[in-house]
Amino acid sequence: GTAGVTITGTGNYSGSLSATFEILALDPSALTVESIADREYTGGALSPPVEISDGDKTLTEGTDYMVSYSNNTDVGTAGVTIELRGNYSGLEEVSFMITPKAMLVSAEEGQSKVYGGADPEFAYSYAGEVTGQTPAFTGGLSRTQGESSGLYEITLGNLALADNEVFKAANYRLELADTVDFEITKATLTVQVNDDSKFVTQSDAEGYAG
Repeated sequence: GTAGVTITGTGNYSGSLSATFEILALDPSALTVESIADREYTGGALSPPVEISDGDKTLTEGTDYMVSYSNNTDVGTAGVTIELRGNYSGLEEVSFMITPKAMLVSAEEGQSKVYGGADPEFAYSYAGEVTGQTPAFTGGLSRTQGESSGLYEITLGNLALADNEVFKAANYRLELADTVDFEITKATLTVQVNDDSKFVTQSDAEGYAG
């Protein structure tokens, strides 16, 4: 702003002189704006604090600058506009990332089939959605390959999230909560013996394996 100065004569001098001079805002290029760490999706608008320094001095929000945010709810790049004021002037634009929230999928324990049978549809539960949102799913869980009797780890397979009203799939990432095995049990071997008989000189009856 404009400052005034008055010079008043003393001693062998009398009278006064007045003058003005300009106090210029500090150059914003000298300021340091700290980078803003990534934030995980919460379902609400995210407004992380902004830290600005001028050398060893830390600027005060509301006095030295004001902050506004844009695109700061869903996953992606959120914008931050810093409006300098007081002894500083100008606008600074910075950003931060909103990352997906983990949706944990838990395969049910104890799932199995008998050797030679078809795999069931793997059952699971989930947790981690924001209150008031209901996820939708496509696809299903799978397991590691193999058809011999034994244990096989259940995997995410092609299970995926889908949009459902206020629920946006892009705001979440699917993760298995823990390791669960699927079991292929041994099949019961059934042996059937034909009740056939013959004379010693006769040929075996059809199907006889005695």
